[in-house]
Amino acid sequence: MTSVIKSSLGGGFEGTYEEHVEYIGMHFIMDDETPSEWRNRIWDRLMYFQNKKYYTFGEKDCFYARKASSHLVDGQKIYPFCGIAICYSCNELIYLGIEHLSVGVRCVYNRLEGKFITEKFRDISFNETHWGYVSTLGHCLYQK
Repeated sequence: MTSVIKSSLGGGFEGTYEEHVEYIGMHFIMDDETPSEWRNRIWDRLMYFQNKKYYTFGEKDCFYARKASSHLVDGQKIYPFCGIAICYSCNELIYLGIEHLSVGVRCVYNRLEGKFITEKFRDISFNETHWGYVSTLGHCLYQK
């Protein structure tokens, strides 16, 4: 039997638990999906939630997209904000912009292994939120 109890769920959402789970899941752009395809896929349900005024704090004016990161954390995919949203005033996809982007390669000493390793990194600052990414490439070319 499905629960129909309404209560304030995470982030101020006022629908049922099942609606909340669906709403949260709609944020994710799938790996093989363009932003336009994502918008078209979720549009009808998003308008349902918008008409009922069901949204989480900070999403009264737009609905933020999340895209899978290219690396795993504890064996799980993570879905950070990707700088794309659906604006409720114009009903269009909007690009929110990136404030700072730093990409490069650095050598880091791994004390457990007793050697230097090379890491690719990407640091992104978006809407005053910092997102980082590090990928281990192997041994550093500048070992001592």
